[in-house]
Amino acid sequence: MTPEIRHLFTTLGAWYSELDFLLRCDHPPPNVSELIAQKRRDIEEIEFLICDIKAEEAAASLEEQRHFEAESVHVCKKIKI
Repeated sequence: MTPEIRHLFTTLGAWYSELDFLLRCDHPPPNVSELIAQKRRDIEEIEFLICDIKAEEAAASLEEQRHFEAESVHVCKKIKI
């Protein structure tokens, strides 16, 4: 796991805790509905960022694998038995 994703998961965990607190607090602030909605939007954005970064990493890994396989085939063609 990259440091960037680790940081995003840490942030996500903190925001889930904040959302849980807002949903369960005994004496909510007057604008609790707005705060809950905003926290849900923030969580959704972080989850999207995590998925986006993971997709980019997977694409990069596949590209590296494709290059490695293409290079291996090229080397094998040079070797004649």
